[in-house]
Amino acid sequence: MHKHKFLTYFKYIFLLGAFFFSFGSLGFSSWNIYDAFGIDSITLDPVCYNNKTNVQYYTIEDALSNANSGETIFTYTGKNPTIRKSCEIKPGVTLCLPFDGETWNGRQSGDDSSKWFDDGNNSFADANASRVSTYRKNSVTISRNVKLTNKGTIQIGGILGSENINLSGHTSGNYCEFVLDKNASIVSTGNVYCLGYIKEKEYDNGSQFLVNSGTVYAPFVIYDYRGGSSTAGAYQEGGITPFNVYDMPNIKPYSKYSYKSTLIGYADLHTGDVDIVITTIKAQHNTTDIKIIGNSESVITLNTENSYVETKNRSSSHLYTTNNVYTDFTDINIHGGASSGVMKLTIKIISSTTTVSTQDCFFPISYRLHLGLYDGSYSFVNPMKLMNGSYLYVASDASLSIGSQFIIYPDGFVDTAYGNVVYPTLSAPKFIVDGDVRLVDLLKH
Repeated sequence: MHKHKFLTYFKYIFLLGAFFFSFGSLGFSSWNIYDAFGIDSITLDPVCYNNKTNVQYYTIEDALSNANSGETIFTYTGKNPTIRKSCEIKPGVTLCLPFDGETWNGRQSGDDSSKWFDDGNNSFADANASRVSTYRKNSVTISRNVKLTNKGTIQIGGILGSENINLSGHTSGNYCEFVLDKNASIVSTGNVYCLGYIKEKEYDNGSQFLVNSGTVYAPFVIYDYRGGSSTAGAYQEGGITPFNVYDMPNIKPYSKYSYKSTLIGYADLHTGDVDIVITTIKAQHNTTDIKIIGNSESVITLNTENSYVETKNRSSSHLYTTNNVYTDFTDINIHGGASSGVMKLTIKIISSTTTVSTQDCFFPISYRLHLGLYDGSYSFVNPMKLMNGSYLYVASDASLSIGSQFIIYPDGFVDTAYGNVVYPTLSAPKFIVDGDVRLVDLLKH
């Protein structure tokens, strides 16, 4: 062997040995690395494991690559890993972000109130920095320009529900979250159970949550539920929905729901203790599922295979979820044609069961919803009310048929308290028409 080549090999071996000597001296805690986006921290501890093989992995990408149908990849809490390369959740494979590090913390259910979280605070678990530090148990980031393709199942853990009347069904305790960096995306043809959060790292950073098919489950949050005996008075006797203000704030980035997809809302309606002459009826949680978006029997029923819904959470902060900022709202833009459906919720009132249906009363559109109708034909087939602070836009390439009673609240409307709940005093709703609106058969009603 040539002399200088031998010396070169010797130099490499010496440097390699020195590297490992230094590596061992430093330990296996964490390292800072530089990439195209700046400095980042990478842990040398396992961040997830396969529940069938018990193999631990240092990256989620590697774990998903080696997973087979019927297996679940559980992330460890507190590791806060980053997905740096585009990867796929295969059919039959589950990626789970639990909040206790051991099992899937699914939706709490049943009437056992001991299962439900209640910290006595009528706000979301991520309402401010202090609550985030208390309740957020894991945060998985998808790097810039990276795509996570879901053909299996994503489970994002969180505790839903509290025992307050004015805010029902929200993420109220420990939770996990997905965070999308600039232009990152989740593209799903499988199922997504989001009891925690999907968020964007910076506001309007080009990240996307695209649901081409399959089903997404997320909390349906009610802000002004007239619970207990007030439900009976409002709905059964007065024909009024027991709530007016609601939204689904847990998925914050730009989202697109295609014709073959479904969005299901988890609702939790809590009724407090009711005292009667001989006994006290204990508080109970009423859980139900609401089909919000779909191509049949949905609140928003898509009409054609070209129909889709775009949503974007427009809150005062992309990091926090609040319940007392009247400027927060969700954009809901519908394309290709749709019709309004009926929202049904099963509620236990004392010892009887009542099904609340918006078919029997005016369906409320509150200040938390801004609706846009584009390039297609639309129909409102049930009674509806545009409440103060709301927004409805009919684009020039859209037509709207109103086939039932339609109320637009006046400017200066002041609500009357009912069950200790009052709708805020806001400006008149905006109903802007650039397209075609037709009033159909209103005299029949």
